[in-house]
Amino acid sequence: MRIGVMLAVSGVLIIAGLGLLVVGSQVVLEGIVQNSGPVGEGMELSASADLGRDVASGVFAVQVAEFQAGAFHAELAGPSGIVASVELEKSALEEKFEAEAGTYTLTVSGSGDQTHVIAAVGQSPDAGKKSLGFTSVYVLVVGMALFGGTCVYGIWKRRSV
Repeated sequence: MRIGVMLAVSGVLIIAGLGLLVVGSQVVLEGIVQNSGPVGEGMELSASADLGRDVASGVFAVQVAEFQAGAFHAELAGPSGIVASVELEKSALEEKFEAEAGTYTLTVSGSGDQTHVIAAVGQSPDAGKKSLGFTSVYVLVVGMALFGGTCVYGIWKRRSV
């Protein structure tokens, strides 16, 4: 009877952790605009986001599927001009920037072979939103540990009988 209850509790914790993980990722990405598509010689990809007056910092990110060194360039333009201009040195880039009210446009250009790129720009998630993501992982780990412990306890109990 005890093993059944422990398995049920661990199952509930795992399901709750997965649910919190989904909700947490949606909440974190809520203020971020994403765009994806091909980028290569003569092809660009842009993503634009409007940031309000209450937003103090923003974030932009680029993910390149088939990275080639020196072949991709990301430029972030804001209300007062170019905020950042970066030559990609690896397949993933994420940077924060000081924001003011207005529209920010992230443009990714390429000079090599065509490949799939994801570009994202928006407001940086606050600590409360980030903590929801960490909480979901903790609940999931506790649920899985309880499940593993219950299995070990069940095997030990069965052998001792």
